[in-house]
Amino acid sequence: MEERFGHVETSEEYAKIKQEADDQYKAIREMSIDNDQILPNERTRHWMLAQTHILYEEGKDELAKTEWDMHRAGHQDKTQFIEPTEVDRARA
Repeated sequence: MEERFGHVETSEEYAKIKQEADDQYKAIREMSIDNDQILPNERTRHWMLAQTHILYEEGKDELAKTEWDMHRAGHQDKTQFIEPTEVDRARA
């Protein structure tokens, strides 16, 4: 009998698995508060993608500014910008 029904979960195992599935379902449902569907529709996906793009670009700009400030602080005394002369401009 154990060989035949050994793969079937017991009531305790099933209760644990069901609780995990219910917790996951609840988390997904709470993430889509304003939407009555579990998965977002095309319009919501487009909005989420746009928000992600904006956050990514803002983060990239902030990171670049931080890196530039660090670079400038490290090379402030060593590097000076020299205006190109007319000869340099003609060569370019």
